[in-house]
Amino acid sequence: MNDISIPGTGLMPRVPVAGEAALFGYEAADPAYDWSKVFVDDADPQPYVFGIPDKDQNGSGSCTCQTAGYGFFKGTGIDISREDPYSHVALPGGGAYLDAPYWWLDSQGYLPLDEYPDPNPESEAAMTKIITVVDGKGRVKKFRVTSGIIRNISIDVAAAAIDAHTFVCLGIAGSWQKGWEKSWTDPYYVQNNWQHALMCGQAVMRKGKKAIKAKSSWCQHKDFLGQPCYAHFINEDYFNAGGVFEILAVDIKEITDMEQHFKVNIGGRAGLFHVYGDGGWFEVAANEQDYHDMGVKYHVDTCDLVNGKWVFQPFDFQK
Repeated sequence: MNDISIPGTGLMPRVPVAGEAALFGYEAADPAYDWSKVFVDDADPQPYVFGIPDKDQNGSGSCTCQTAGYGFFKGTGIDISREDPYSHVALPGGGAYLDAPYWWLDSQGYLPLDEYPDPNPESEAAMTKIITVVDGKGRVKKFRVTSGIIRNISIDVAAAAIDAHTFVCLGIAGSWQKGWEKSWTDPYYVQNNWQHALMCGQAVMRKGKKAIKAKSSWCQHKDFLGQPCYAHFINEDYFNAGGVFEILAVDIKEITDMEQHFKVNIGGRAGLFHVYGDGGWFEVAANEQDYHDMGVKYHVDTCDLVNGKWVFQPFDFQK
């Protein structure tokens, strides 16, 4: 275990696209979460938080893909390569957007970690190296991975989202000088020097305050108090001080033969109506390029740019 060395972070903030949060219904006022039903968790965290194998991103900026790997294991019980998505979604200079790994996993599938182990240590150079997929051992595409940014930021919204979805990711800001200069398990927020992604799996009461429990991607490191770092508790004070700037809700469902995607045009608003075994939902495209990208994502021929003009395929339903 590394003694008090600085691990990598790597989350790149972005501006959410209008309408994304509507998918999950959090555009209204913040829900009043019932904190009386949660557990008190005042103990020192132990390895395998949430029953998920521990990882350490070392000095790489792969935190978004570490959270994706944790969340994927939480939803499926499958441990996946973090290098594979990160090498494809990493931005110039390192790091990635919070939702980037989920677009990759949904469209391309995953590589099992036991067949494609991550580098050790996980340096930025090693984690951004494209994996050569071995014949017969390619990416597995068995799950639909959907994600949506929730623009209302509060600890109650985060807690409600954890209950409603497979898992939740937080985008947090912090500073090694102020806020994280002692404990990494129970930090506080004062200053924004870096941004980091966390996979959250539980709302708890900790030391008399509301808190969101997140699994650490620094499990081989010790904090400035010399304590191992297996979890982070982002409490109500952290939220109220503005230290949380992004919430992402993620759902993972196994793909079934009943899955279908229909091209729909309602009042000039094009999109896809997704039908699964347990229901369906309408995803509206923001513009022609978005509609095209939506088709690529779901393997549906929607529209293409031909000689500078968008050519649409016939809709399955329009009104």
